Amino acid sequence: MRKFDVVVIGTGVAGSSAVYKFAQAGLKVAIVDERPFGGTCALRGCDPKKILIGGAELVDWAKRMKEKGIEGEIRINWKKLMAFKREWTEGFPERMERSLKKAGIETIHGRAHFIDKDKIEVDGEVISAHKFLVATGAKPRRLNIPGEEHVITSDEFLELDDLPDKIVFIGGGYISFEFAHLAARAGSEVTILHRSGRPLKNFEPYFLF
Repeated sequence: MRKFDVVVIGTGVAGSSAVYKFAQAGLKVAIVDERPFGGTCALRGCDPKKILIGGAELVDWAKRMKEKGIEGEIRINWKKLMAFKREWTEGFPERMERSLKKAGIETIHGRAHFIDKDKIEVDGEVISAHKFLVATGAKPRRLNIPGEEHVITSDEFLELDDLPDKIVFIGGGYISFEFAHLAARAGSEVTILHRSGRPLKNFEPYFLF
């Protein structure tokens, strides 16, 4: 049984930031993840989204400047834009793991579950630690509606090889609007479904006009 001072569960921004600090303090540490190292922000969220949104913003600016010194049509080639995004995401887990190991952090792949207050089990191996930091993030909530099997999540949207001609986003939060603008500027017919009277309810109303 391997023993550590601290074991971090989850390799996203929260978990990885903390584990480096633990290692720098001289603690014996390990980090565990059942998915490729990097977490949501680097692999399935902020960073890949910014790459794709960058293409959409260029299209938007070109349209705004049409007849004002910019000529010709600019459009998104979804396959090539997605390939450019994958140049970043596909090599990230390996780069991150090399960095962790260089810092003296032990990396463990697999699904962790607690079997005692000071022990977890990962794929049949028992691992002990004085402290655990759980930084596993969140996951999409089930809708429990008929036809839910046809709905994809943001993870899957960011991996679409082909963008559909029509797409519906469920929810009127800012991520839905970002994806909707991206899809629309890439040529899809987009609809947003929202349950309350105003979308983006956590934003000041004047931002909507």
